[in-house]
This record gives sequence, structure tokens and C-alpha cells, in this order.
Amino acid sequence: MLYLRGQGVKEDKVAAVALLLQSTTMDSSPKNFAKQNLAKAKGLTPEVVAAAQKLVIEMSKAKDLLTPLAQYLKNTTTKAASELKY
Repeated sequence: MLYLRGQGVKEDKVAAVALLLQSTTMDSSPKNFAKQNLAKAKGLTPEVVAAAQKLVIEMSKAKDLLTPLAQYLKNTTTKAASELKY
């Protein structure tokens, strides 16, 4: 939810949705509110969901699921910085 709201981190809907989707697959207990949080999320375009699903596949294949997430975040930060005009 932090990435969805931009709380303490840069807002990134793809990362947020990927983490919520990953959470739903890892913990199906009633105490996990990931599905409800996804349903309440605003501004999720089909492109965001598709990118998040792709990221979840990469995370699922990795030995450490945070490695693909970190790489994705690094790439998006680098891309955003290169698009800045001074």
C-alpha cells in the first residue's frame, strides 16, 4: 500500500499492484487484505495491471522475489531521471 499511496516511497502503481498480487498468492488467509486493497485501488489502468502481472511472474521465478522488484524500481527511477529537462 505504501507504493500505491506514495507513503515514504515514490508512488508506483505497478510496484504496488505487483506486491498486492504476490501477497494474494503467498497468503490466502482471511487476515490478508490484499484482495480488498486491490479492489479499492483507484487509477489502475489495464496497462498498469499488465505490467504488474509481468513483474509478479519475474518475482515468482526469482530466488529472492525482491530482486526483480528492486531492479524494476531502479529502472523506472533511472528512466524518470533521464526524462527530466533542465
